[in-house]
Amino acid sequence: MKILSFYNIKGGVGKTAASVNIAALASAEKKKVLLWDMDPQGAATYYFSLKPSSQHWLKSVFKGKEDIHEFIQNTENDFLDVIPSDFSFRLIDVYFNDIKKSEKRFTKLFDGLKTEYDYVILDCPPGISLLSENILDLSDLIAAPTIPTPLSFRTYEQLTMFCEKNKISPKKLVFFLSMVEIKKKIHLEHMEYFKKISDRFCKAYIPYRSVVEQMGIYRNPVTVQFPNDSTTLAYKLLWKELKVYIQKAG
Repeated sequence: MKILSFYNIKGGVGKTAASVNIAALASAEKKKVLLWDMDPQGAATYYFSLKPSSQHWLKSVFKGKEDIHEFIQNTENDFLDVIPSDFSFRLIDVYFNDIKKSEKRFTKLFDGLKTEYDYVILDCPPGISLLSENILDLSDLIAAPTIPTPLSFRTYEQLTMFCEKNKISPKKLVFFLSMVEIKKKIHLEHMEYFKKISDRFCKAYIPYRSVVEQMGIYRNPVTVQFPNDSTTLAYKLLWKELKVYIQKAG
């Protein structure tokens, strides 16, 4: 089992869209995939037309009172399951503080999934927290979507420095350009700039397209709803690269 996390300190960078579409592509290869929506906004949960079975269940799971398997939900895809999020996920850091050995308990949640899934994909909330620290440590690969703008360069530096400070292997961290508008000069300039400063940027990039926003209407991944769209091709190219990075990291 490989754990792939889509994470960035900054929000609004296309993290959830990537999580949902990469999960769909991985499952299309008949790999058993579990997508865990860890963002309290629950966008990934919404895209799959799911609802959490109950609120505040994660605290009970942390305490060992309930089995995480009880909260895994099936999708229309036989190879793709989802752990839905709810607004109580905003309290995850509180759970880490209140529950003894919460980090070990968190890790054990994944131990129980190893024999059932080929990939666990985490849609992580933005920011730096106890949760993100544990996710970064636990993941086989961290994929950070990055919009090609000056502000994103600052976020890139912050995330890179944070991983170095916490002794997270640089092989576990990869970036990809997201929400790219090639008609914008500043985007084109920063696409080239990012590629020059780091070899950890994927060649594939995700364009800013309306079909991604339409996932909220169709409640379906772009790669499923629009299989022949150029955006689907972009996600396919990204997934192909991410698989190589996962192999090298592991």
